[in-house]
Amino acid sequence: MNIDRSIAFYVVPKTFEDLEKHINETYANDPGSIQRRLSKAKMDLAVAPLFKHVVCNDDPKKAYMDIKTEVLKRIEELDAQEEE
Repeated sequence: MNIDRSIAFYVVPKTFEDLEKHINETYANDPGSIQRRLSKAKMDLAVAPLFKHVVCNDDPKKAYMDIKTEVLKRIEELDAQEEE
């Protein structure tokens, strides 16, 4: 894998409260799982600023278009580099 050619995205929820609501609804019968998942989510969200491309998943169609736009832009950059 050529890291120089790669692109990474970090997809985040609109708010932590939205994620918390989703986790609580999905794992309502397993309080232990809820707590583990919320703790992990807090740690995961803390690294989001390390990513160049952070995409909010509040609108899946917009998130898709944001990712698609960045991927196509990266492909154009790589093509231009190969032509040099």
